[in-house]
Amino acid sequence: MPNKKRLILSNGIIQISIKSILLLIGLASTFLITKHFGSNGFGYYSVAVNYIAFFALFADWGVSTILQRDILKNEENHNLKHEFIANIISVKFIFIAITYIVSLIALFFMRYNQIEVKGILILIVAQSISGLSMIFFVIKASSLDTYTYFIGELIGRILSFLVIFITISYNLPIIYLFIAILINNIVIFIFGYFSCIRANKIYAAFNKKLVKKIVKESIFIGFVGAIGTIYFKIDALILSLMKSATEVGLYSLPYKILEILLFIPGVFMSYIVPQLSKIYSENDTEKIRVLSNLAIKLMSITVIPILVGTIVIAPKLIPLFGNNTFTNSNIYIYLFKTHIEANSVIALQILSFSILFTFFNYYLGGLFIIYSKFKVMMINNIISAVINIGLNILLIPHFTFVASAFLTVLGEGIFTVLYLLEIKHVLKLDINMLSVLYPIPAGVIMGIVTFYLLKQNVIVDILLSGVVYFALIILFRIVDVKELIIMFYKENG
Repeated sequence: MPNKKRLILSNGIIQISIKSILLLIGLASTFLITKHFGSNGFGYYSVAVNYIAFFALFADWGVSTILQRDILKNEENHNLKHEFIANIISVKFIFIAITYIVSLIALFFMRYNQIEVKGILILIVAQSISGLSMIFFVIKASSLDTYTYFIGELIGRILSFLVIFITISYNLPIIYLFIAILINNIVIFIFGYFSCIRANKIYAAFNKKLVKKIVKESIFIGFVGAIGTIYFKIDALILSLMKSATEVGLYSLPYKILEILLFIPGVFMSYIVPQLSKIYSENDTEKIRVLSNLAIKLMSITVIPILVGTIVIAPKLIPLFGNNTFTNSNIYIYLFKTHIEANSVIALQILSFSILFTFFNYYLGGLFIIYSKFKVMMINNIISAVINIGLNILLIPHFTFVASAFLTVLGEGIFTVLYLLEIKHVLKLDINMLSVLYPIPAGVIMGIVTFYLLKQNVIVDILLSGVVYFALIILFRIVDVKELIIMFYKENG
């Protein structure tokens, strides 16, 4: 196997392995926090995290996307490459400073309590460091060498978990949970920096002409990305302003589970985007079409069991992570002429439908970025964001976080529909979305098995259901070895 093929394969295996471990640590951390602090304490924690997560959308402003897209263009010219990176760092510094100064000013007008304010102040520092670390990740990802960076992320997450464990063991204040995040981000930054300086000159520079070019393009990309992601974050922020910390906590636990489940498309896209960018630079539309159809098919096979399984086991999954305050909320909404208790189980079951749309939006949105169709994306994002924000403000007072969960699904669905309507006419690509239907029979059968195994241990239920599903995938011949070889072995270019 050629060196490049081995590098792509080993890089993919490393990413999946470490991300899987990070997933387990994230699950354990969430388990400890929610079990100990309950829905109210977790609500305080989530208010601060959601506030900073919202502003973090604007701290990048598309800089990482430009770096990821353009660094391959200057791969052979090292001087030009280093100058480009140096100016990117300067632009990133500026965007981070402006964003978090605005977040501090906005904080004065919020009705948050002392715990939440202190947490936000710590997280401003943590997210500033994280924003710079993203530059190092993009640099390493472009050379298909992310091993050191991911090791740093793993060590940072382990140290963070230890701080959380000590906090709970000694009954320390919630503020130490925010310190855990800060420690994690510092460790990732250190590892990212030292992994990059071996092959790249890392410094800040300010070439007025180049900076102007970067800012001009990144602001547009950033605006598109921020508007498109706002609907995925704004609901939690609106909820924190309109409802209690307890309701924020009840929504944040299922939302956290959703984010953990979405690590798969994140890993997939970090692997596939460099390949797509390379193919696009070669102007090989047919190869992009083949790769896209295969990617959609593999993502469908992955998303169906996650969607079905989450809906079925939600009543056991929430008690596994949280205490009884997440299932017995004593918060009721009036729906269909009856009072329904709004708890984390209902929120998770509704949110699980967004997984289907989010998986495909990750990929379809990536295609539009590679083709530089930012105006189309901006229109899509504005439509989705306006609908989502307006309906959240209108419905949260009446239906609390249940409305937020439903509108998250609606927002993702609108995105998917708009992308599919435009992809053939705008990108001139013929993508077969019917492959989404192929794994559904296997998913339905798996769901029945999962339901009848609910009396078993939830971990046993998940494992047995997974075995049944993938056995059916093989039995029905939904995917074959040749397709996997094309995706993970075939050298592109």
